[in-house]
Amino acid sequence: TFALMSAVTASGIAVAVASDRQATAVLAVLGGLLTPVLVSTEHPDERVLLAYLLVLGALVLGVARRRSWIALNRLSWTGSMILLFSSLMAQPASPHPVARLALLSALAALFAAVPLAQAWLDRHPVATPDLWLVAGNAAAYFSAVYVTLERWRPRLEGAWALLLGVAYVAIARVYKQRVPEDDATVGVHLGNAIVLATLAFPLAFDGPWVTLAWAAQGAVLLWLASRRVDSKTALAGGLVVLFLAVARVVALDPAWYAPSRPVWNVSFAVHLLVVAALIVA
Repeated sequence: TFALMSAVTASGIAVAVASDRQATAVLAVLGGLLTPVLVSTEHPDERVLLAYLLVLGALVLGVARRRSWIALNRLSWTGSMILLFSSLMAQPASPHPVARLALLSALAALFAAVPLAQAWLDRHPVATPDLWLVAGNAAAYFSAVYVTLERWRPRLEGAWALLLGVAYVAIARVYKQRVPEDDATVGVHLGNAIVLATLAFPLAFDGPWVTLAWAAQGAVLLWLASRRVDSKTALAGGLVVLFLAVARVVALDPAWYAPSRPVWNVSFAVHLLVVAALIVA
């Protein structure tokens, strides 16, 4: 039954593309999203669900290369996220964490490409609602990764966030070369990278070292803004991160990490370095 319903979805999408009818494609994708719900088993395997969503997303990406049907992209992503997080809530600790992470990464990469596909081919800016999809996809993916790693390998969370931020910087750079006038899309990808880098430090470190890392990150971002590297995003991100560092210096570090002796302690040294970072910024 699952195979036949999947075949109906694929056929419906093919007919919709051939006849240039968006409504038919929407109905086909909606039916495809309902398939796992209608034929669910007593003991579902999350790998089957993720693989199915990956195939369905690939079909939508194929449509995006031929038709500019924005509603189809949004429907596919929204439905996939509902099914995905329903599965994660039912089973946060995966019996197959490596397979889950691999399939999640492939699904996130696919949905990262869907809103950019038509803009990349036609060299025109991405629609504003689809920029929310770009940000939402990053948030959903890292949330799912965090849930998985928290119960399997918590030490990998910070490194994963940082590597994902690097990936978004690479996407922004390549996209900027292809569609140079689309500053908004580049800014959203760089914004994702800044948020992920900011999250990486408290996930990887503890104590005043988080404060120092945020101060250094803020100073670097302001330096990049002065070099005209997407100055608005870098400036805003740098100011926010510096504010977080100052908030920790003033309110959090003294209460959470009270030193055993005054002045000659790690917190005092870190806070002096934060002052230095502020001066540089």
